[in-house]
Amino acid sequence: MFVYIEGMDLAGKTILAENLKKNLGNDWLIRSKSLVKFNPIKELADQLGAKKEINDEIAGWLYLSASMMDVCKSPSSINQLNIIQDSLTIMKSLAYHTVFKNYAIVDQLKKYATKIATPNLSVYLTADIKTRERRLMKRMSDAPNTITENDLMVVKNPQAFLEMEKILLKLTAEYFSPLVIDTSSHTEKHICDIVLYLIKENFKSPS
Repeated sequence: MFVYIEGMDLAGKTILAENLKKNLGNDWLIRSKSLVKFNPIKELADQLGAKKEINDEIAGWLYLSASMMDVCKSPSSINQLNIIQDSLTIMKSLAYHTVFKNYAIVDQLKKYATKIATPNLSVYLTADIKTRERRLMKRMSDAPNTITENDLMVVKNPQAFLEMEKILLKLTAEYFSPLVIDTSSHTEKHICDIVLYLIKENFKSPS
């Protein structure tokens, strides 16, 4: 079964993925950002971007290449594996480059987004800005080394962040028809219980 979790930063995607795996067992795999276990092009883009050695346009073309590798290298039988997909590089890239009007990259990304295997279950997590700010402050206190520029966009450029949220939700709805869950006022356990129920119901359904 292929379970896909999407959403902007600080919505609770990684926590949900980890909680699902704890409940579902070791035969489930978590994939983060990439559909494949290791994507060297994505790793290169992440490293160069973190060091600010490339601009947004170069990063965009690298992430497009990484997305092409994802689509070409991911198994056609992905739905027969037990995978929890914690976000997709291609979808975040689409939202980012749409907001910043890099339309040549957007057009190419869209061609590959349509080639991703349809998940058995798609979930989109969202949260209000105040909730995300609180989560950011907690993360900065508990695990400062995990903070990324995308996380900081919540406080540095909330307008662009919200625009990306709007576009990411629209694109995810268009390609994957997700269940949308606002995590602002729900506990981690409650959100996990909702998705676990849907996974179990999906297993009961005839293939």
